[in-house]
Amino acid sequence: MSRKTKTWISNILQTVIIYVLTTLMAYVLNLYHLGYNNLKMVFLLGVLIVSMQTHSFVLSILAALAFAATDAYFFTDPYTFNGESFVLSAAFFLVIALVVTLLAIRLQKQTEASQKKEQLHKDLYKASEGLIKVQGMENIDAYADKALTKLAGHPVDFCVDIKKDDPDEAKLWCYKNSARCGFGEVDFPDSPNQYLPIRSHRKTIGVLVIKDIDDKLDSSTMGCIQSFVSQIAMAIERNDLEERNKKESAAFAREKIKGTVMKSLSHDMYPRILEIEKQVKNLRDHEDTMPAEERAQIYEHLDQESGYLADTVENIMEITSR
Repeated sequence: MSRKTKTWISNILQTVIIYVLTTLMAYVLNLYHLGYNNLKMVFLLGVLIVSMQTHSFVLSILAALAFAATDAYFFTDPYTFNGESFVLSAAFFLVIALVVTLLAIRLQKQTEASQKKEQLHKDLYKASEGLIKVQGMENIDAYADKALTKLAGHPVDFCVDIKKDDPDEAKLWCYKNSARCGFGEVDFPDSPNQYLPIRSHRKTIGVLVIKDIDDKLDSSTMGCIQSFVSQIAMAIERNDLEERNKKESAAFAREKIKGTVMKSLSHDMYPRILEIEKQVKNLRDHEDTMPAEERAQIYEHLDQESGYLADTVENIMEITSR
């Protein structure tokens, strides 16, 4: 059973109960001779209750006619149907029923709109609060889809970095022109979707696609959606800034490490170069008088030091090439 059918059955039952209770009250008043005008007020009260409780023109009119007929038949002296009394009562009750029902329906719509707006702002606040904790572009994208679907009441697709070969012409048009299009708009009105540009510092970074719209979104819903889209754009900027800072920090750290390594290697190489220079000079000055065993030791030492220096230079070249 649908919700609408259940509401109708509930309203009919309420109308019947109100009619029975009102008639019983009028009977008691009449039994104690409390005045004909008091009976009119009782039936009028019944009409008012039905109109305010059911918010239905049909049931209010039926109740007004039923109360007028009951008053004209059961509470006249003698108990015969009084056409004149019925017409006057029916006209009066009908006017009251229509006015009160109209006011009740209008009040109900205003209340529902107010409740919807309040719930929208609660959802927006909750979504904004959760967005602060989201890190990483993939997580932002997934969170945006979920939160915006709840706000819009329709499935959405949060698209960033639109490709030139995207098959959706409306999405490409929205991205290039940074303007809304799709359902309910001047451009691409036949599309079942609505397209909203995602802007960041006067630059369009993507498109929000609200899918399968069957009626134009009201201004409150659209305002909340646009507000949250702006927050998402700022979150994307924040994420991009953090990524750049991480890369810059990593690059700075690498350069600092390179500098430290180079400095350490330089300090290590300098005394070895001086030692090689000293040994070469010693050989040049005393080669003729130097014993063969001492010369061999010097040659071996020079070979070790030159090999170490060659390896060090190779390591330096490898570090600086990264």
